[in-house]
Amino acid sequence: MIHAHRLDLWIGWRFIDWRMVPGRSPLAGGTFAFPQEHRLDNKLILGSLLFGIGWGLIGLCPGPAIASLSYGGWTGAVFFIAMLVGMLIAPFMVRRVDEMYARA
Repeated sequence: MIHAHRLDLWIGWRFIDWRMVPGRSPLAGGTFAFPQEHRLDNKLILGSLLFGIGWGLIGLCPGPAIASLSYGGWTGAVFFIAMLVGMLIAPFMVRRVDEMYARA
């Protein structure tokens, strides 16, 4: 059994190791996409808040939410459906917010 502190050390070491390897590339091919802008804008802050609220309310982020469907029960399914609905309406909401800021 892996203890949490050992797992943290392993993940931390792998991150440092990964950052130090020159010429690294994704296993599936292509290149890594790094953000060109490094500023905090309203979209990033709002998205972070919504993600954090969802995570805090249910205790799951998207990957484990999908895995929770295998547990049975209705709470994981309700969260998964709500997550999908949020993903579907997000582009519409982004356009609406952009239009609102463009008029201001």
